[in-house]
Amino acid sequence: MPVNHSGVISSVLACSLAMSVAGCSVDGSDPAPITSTKQAVHGDNSAFVRIFRPLSRESLTLAAEVTLGQDRLCQLQADIIGDGAANGLDDDDPDDGGWDFSLDTDATEHSTSPSPQNTYGSTALALLARGAANPRALGCALDAALGMQARPEVDSPPDFVFWVLLGQLLENPGFAELAAARYDAKVAAAGGAQALGESIQELRHNAGDDGLIPYDLAWLTFAALGLDTALPSDGYRADAETYAGLIASDLRSATPLFDRNDGTEAFYTDGLSWSLLALHAVDLRPGLQRALKRLLLGVQLPNGAFGFNQDFPEPDLQATAGALLALELAGTGADRRERRAAIGYLVGQQTADGGWDYAPGLESTQANADVLLALGRARETPLESGALIASSAPAARRSASRPLAFPID
Repeated sequence: MPVNHSGVISSVLACSLAMSVAGCSVDGSDPAPITSTKQAVHGDNSAFVRIFRPLSRESLTLAAEVTLGQDRLCQLQADIIGDGAANGLDDDDPDDGGWDFSLDTDATEHSTSPSPQNTYGSTALALLARGAANPRALGCALDAALGMQARPEVDSPPDFVFWVLLGQLLENPGFAELAAARYDAKVAAAGGAQALGESIQELRHNAGDDGLIPYDLAWLTFAALGLDTALPSDGYRADAETYAGLIASDLRSATPLFDRNDGTEAFYTDGLSWSLLALHAVDLRPGLQRALKRLLLGVQLPNGAFGFNQDFPEPDLQATAGALLALELAGTGADRRERRAAIGYLVGQQTADGGWDYAPGLESTQANADVLLALGRARETPLESGALIASSAPAARRSASRPLAFPID
């Protein structure tokens, strides 16, 4: 990173060394005081903790693969503090703590372009998959948090989840306070949680991306649950139930926006997976959860992967990652083989540098992070060859013509 902001960098470094980034100022203004003691983690059995708590070293079966993937994300980050990207202190990246969304697979560092504002948290979450077990990843997570704090426009649902988790990991309540402030502002600007959820439904539907409606609402569900673990008396649980309720109501509608029985829906597999995740998180509609899981297992491919939808059934990294995450959290012993097959497929697609090609010659830090989030929850070993049905045919690769999933702004 260019060393031309010496005053700011010194302040930032002092804050980060104290693991108090959320209580520090990067622009010379007074930091927000951190005086609350109520933001310790509450309810170890909460859905949020079950979903996102890093597995123990004994439980995580893919520590080497996850660490390699985390190191790849660090390499591609626009680092702020020190040289987390390992490309020298004086580099040409924008020093904003974020990532390029898509890049050539031979890329070795962030481009000179500013990082998109809506993929910070969704990418940085993967850096927490091993907790504090990978110090480099934790340093990169702090870089991301610092970049997010410096950009007031960063307020996508996964951002709130990331801040809460980082605050829990570092025992720094300021991160939850920051998440709550931006979440509350977003909800207030929309006119309430119900209105925010409905506006997202409308935006995604108008864009023809109905399968991403549950994706966005699920992340809002997780965000509200996360805030509820940190601020249990502030009513965030009700917001989580609102977002998940919107998913359930739409799935049961006579004219649904996301039709779970129409395999041609854009982002169809993602729609099934994230619907299941959200309903499971708040323990809503168990019968509907079982129906979603049956549909999800019904579209798994012989090699263990999942496709984008019925029209594009070839293996899709993000679809497979989302499905694996849903099955890891809502599955049972009866579908253990299917989970192991999905794990086997994803592990088998990891490249030597730690990333994943979502299409020939193309890599996405967002897709990498989605895979890492799923593998970070995996307790099973990969099924040999990642196959449910043995096949000598090579796995089909996703074309670049279909869009990647990304959090809504």
